Amino acid sequence: MENWADEQRHIPVPEGYRLESDAAADPGAGDAEGSPYFCHLDFFNAVSTDRLTILPRFRTYQQTRPYSCASAVALMVLEHFGRSDWEELEIADVMASYHGLPPETRRPVPVSDLARFFLDLGWKVSSNVEYTKPFDAEELTRPWLLSPYASFPSERHFSRFCRWCLRHNWPMMVENIDWGGHWRLIVGYDTMGTETLADDVLILVDPHDTADHCQDGFVVEHLEKFFHTWYDIFVMEPHERLQPWVVAYPSE
Repeated sequence: MENWADEQRHIPVPEGYRLESDAAADPGAGDAEGSPYFCHLDFFNAVSTDRLTILPRFRTYQQTRPYSCASAVALMVLEHFGRSDWEELEIADVMASYHGLPPETRRPVPVSDLARFFLDLGWKVSSNVEYTKPFDAEELTRPWLLSPYASFPSERHFSRFCRWCLRHNWPMMVENIDWGGHWRLIVGYDTMGTETLADDVLILVDPHDTADHCQDGFVVEHLEKFFHTWYDIFVMEPHERLQPWVVAYPSE
């Protein structure tokens, strides 16, 4: 079972937080040592190779509210760049304030709020909103037809951008239909040493890592499968729903 008290690997939950999300309230409840269904790898200590590009020693965090995945993801990005002066719910309250909402407002977070949070810190920020071409919102019921309008019209475009970000030490915040709408971080990419994308693997940090028998904060996704489930249905405005992503890093 993962030791969530190990602050070298994990960002500690602030004292006094109510643990409303099962990810934080009961860590390790779904762990299965020696699971016959999932392979347990040490991504924290992994280093880049000729085929793997990964952000080493990335500290993970588990969300304390059912709605706070975006805030938890933002917190991990801040910590990655040496900013330890924020807390998960403080970030959530700031983003709620953009809409005149009070603290502890239970609301999911769209791309625009996450991007604005980092812009207000003076960081460099890019997102899918900048690159998505206008499209008929009714077509969102058939997202497989929308690739010509997306940030990345093909898996190959996404693969190149993802590895480029990681080589620059930039984690990529992404939201898709996982858990019905969920923010995670891409922190690793493995080409498996081949030219084909059919075997490529994404390594993500998941603030609700409860579904792979090893709650260490890391999950693995098949590149092509992720790419074809990379849209939002319930959370965002139509112009944000196609391939939601944010990359943010300090200006200096």
